[in-house]
Amino acid sequence: MVAHWVLGSNRKVGLRIVIPSMFIDNLHLKEQDTRAHLLKMALVCLAFVYLCITAHVTFAQQPPLVDGDCEEYPRLKGKHITISNDVELYLYQDKHYVWFCYSYPDGSFGTLDMKLKTKSLPEFLNLHVSAQIGEWPAGRPERAPQNPESELWWNARGWTANPVWINGMDKSTEKPRYRFKNAKARELQLSKKRFGHGDWLFSMAIRSVKGHNGGLYDVTFPKPGEFYTLKTF
Repeated sequence: MVAHWVLGSNRKVGLRIVIPSMFIDNLHLKEQDTRAHLLKMALVCLAFVYLCITAHVTFAQQPPLVDGDCEEYPRLKGKHITISNDVELYLYQDKHYVWFCYSYPDGSFGTLDMKLKTKSLPEFLNLHVSAQIGEWPAGRPERAPQNPESELWWNARGWTANPVWINGMDKSTEKPRYRFKNAKARELQLSKKRFGHGDWLFSMAIRSVKGHNGGLYDVTFPKPGEFYTLKTF
């Protein structure tokens, strides 16, 4: 046998809780106290359900981490573009940032020069990522760093990326040389605070991609002389 209690029946709250009559009999509470007690229980249950839903949504919408791995992008359901037989590009954005991530085969360097123009940038800006990162006006190559020791490197403002890592020195030859180690992908994060909203025009020159024949080649996206329009909100 079960007893049916309707909370706030005078006001038609519409919340019905079914509780075994044996449990109600053992409470020895007045009807008013019982209703107040059950209301508290219902509110606690609703709060718990809300927290569970909120935690799930928060986890599902965690933004990417700039770590050189594109594995989280399919889950985020951003834009996916195959730009060559060996390179996959992913685009994702929230209200604060835009992320670019492209994968390449093992043995690639996958360095980047990306030209970008937005409403906040009336002239194209070149964003460079190799073993160092930097930026300069795309139409002013003399403003680019002219050697690895230049103080113009690491001047990125409002964006970041994972470079090709320096992994110690190769001392097997008479003149030591840097050793390089690469991530699975190249990843960039750009701030809308600097680059603004609306249409972003960009092109990407991705260099030293390892092809199926073992050789290295360059990839241009989109076609040379063209620009892709990314609509940001």
